[in-house]
Amino acid sequence: MFMGAIFENFVAMELIKQITWSQTKPEIYHYRTQEQKEIDFILETRTGEIVAIEVKSTASPTPDDFRNLKKLQEELPSRVKKCILLYNGNKTLPITNKIWCYPINSLFN
Repeated sequence: MFMGAIFENFVAMELIKQITWSQTKPEIYHYRTQEQKEIDFILETRTGEIVAIEVKSTASPTPDDFRNLKKLQEELPSRVKKCILLYNGNKTLPITNKIWCYPINSLFN
């Protein structure tokens, strides 16, 4: 649990830094529903387009790790442009056409 919080905090700080030089200047949010379903980061452009980012410290994500990303994509299909699960592995993995699993080092590429 503690490692996951550190991993999430690291990603938050990197996203905030990168937004400062981004051309789109998205707003960054945390997403939580009334049912307590959460997504770590929502990046939203001025036009309402969304990129959702979930962070997992695991090297082996499971289908359950993508559950809330899939739900958000179903609820807002025209606004969600991409969903990303950042994880502690080394392969980029397509899950669906809009949901991808990226290694944490992709933040620097």
